[in-house]
Formats: sequence, C-alpha cells, structure tokens
Amino acid sequence: DLSQNAVGAGLALADEAGKGRARMEVNKDGSFLDLRDEAGEEQAGMGVNKDGPQLILVDEAGKVRARMGVLMGGPVLALFDEAGKLRVDLSQNSVRAGLALADKAGKVRAGLAVGEDGPGLSLSDEAGNRRVSLGFFKFLDGPMLSLWNVAGEPLAMLAQQGKEDPVLVLYDEAGKRLWSAPQQIIPCLQALLLDWLGGGIGAAVVPAPGLPPPP
Repeated sequence: DLSQNAVGAGLALADEAGKGRARMEVNKDGSFLDLRDEAGEEQAGMGVNKDGPQLILVDEAGKVRARMGVLMGGPVLALFDEAGKLRVDLSQNSVRAGLALADKAGKVRAGLAVGEDGPGLSLSDEAGNRRVSLGFFKFLDGPMLSLWNVAGEPLAMLAQQGKEDPVLVLYDEAGKRLWSAPQQIIPCLQALLLDWLGGGIGAAVVPAPGLPPPP
C-alpha cells in the first residue's frame, strides 16, 4: 500500500491475513519505520529527524523497554522497566562517558562517569540524595572519597594530592569543618575541596540523563 500527499509519503506492508506488519513514512519531520507482530502490535520503531537517529523496542504489553539514539553529538542507550520508569541510562559525548542506574521509583541510585578530569562514582539514597562520592581526578592528581548527609552537606572527606600525605576532613551537620588531619590543609587542596562542596566537581560525577522517558 503506497500513499502520498502534500505532507509526505508512506508505504505499508501486510501479511497474507491482511495484518499490517510494517510501515514506512517520510514527512517534513523525518523518516520513520515501524515493525509489527502477527497481532499487528508495534514491536520496534526506527526514525531519523532533526535530533538524530533513534531506535525503539517494545515488549509484548506494548511498553517501550529500550531506546537507542545518537543525540547531541553522542550515542545514548536508555532502558525502561515494565512501569515505564527509566532504569539504565548509558551515554557518551565529546566531554564524557556516563552510566546512571535508577531504582523502581525512577530515582538515580548510582552514577559512573569518566570525563576529562578523570573517573567518578556517586551513590545515592532512596530520596535520590548523593551520599557517597569517589573519584580520581586529573587536576588533583589523586583520589577523593566523600560522605554526605541527607541535606547534601559533607560529613567526611578523604583526599590525596599527588605525592602529598592524605588529608582527612570531618564536618558537622551544617557542613562546617570540625577536624582535619593534618590540621593545616595546603591551600591548593583546600580550594579543590571547596569547589567539590560547591558542586562544581561533585555534580559532574553523575551522568546527565540521555533519552527522555517514553510518553
């Protein structure tokens, strides 16, 4: 079945029982192809528009379970559960590669990213609050481990810069420094800690979302 109008052109294919099994359409928004099973239910779709190419896979219940595309300069893979919640988000661009894992409520609980400054790992609680961060950073030339409370304030931080001795810093519930070893933190490391606390570094640990959830 071939059709064409002022909006675009389409091609539909059916099996011997008359069930539609495939349809291709080209219009002002792009080119699209969907594939259907014996019952005529959509199982896979592929399209190319101004944002880039995308592939969508659907389960037997008609729920979108996987979306893959090349968007904003890099590939993105998103996996959804039976309820349509985004659970796995894998992406890569010119700045970094990242993986985000979410729970059944859709809250990101773990994030892993490798960027220009180095690798970072972030773990969150059920509310989505960051509670543990770990990274090895180029500008620090060493590792940094931090613990956070539910309000997003730091509780403890352990870091090492280059060949310097490790530094351990403890904070109160308001994020004010209580104790550190050694007592005098070298200025450069102190600046890095403040940058981390301000979110400049720590925010880069969790990958940004890729494809949006399906409608």
